[in-house]
Amino acid sequence: MWALVDDSNNITNIYGNFPSKITINNRHYDKAELNAMSDSDKLALKIYPVTTAAQLDNNYYVSNDPTYAVDGNKVVETIMVLQKSLIMV
Repeated sequence: MWALVDDSNNITNIYGNFPSKITINNRHYDKAELNAMSDSDKLALKIYPVTTAAQLDNNYYVSNDPTYAVDGNKVVETIMVLQKSLIMV
């Protein structure tokens, strides 16, 4: 996963896979070009890798929607979970 971050370190988009085209700084990048870029080239464009949260068994936990935060040169995904009671299981 990848995240596009603006100059204020706000996350503007999260991508599981790159879309067919992204415009950054008035330049169009196609999917093949983005996939071929090195990680350092992506970082220069403020495209950061996303560290995904561990997925817990939905039979025993209720998961909320993920949240994302910039942490240095990466974005960290967090998912808050609640343990189901025995009655729910």
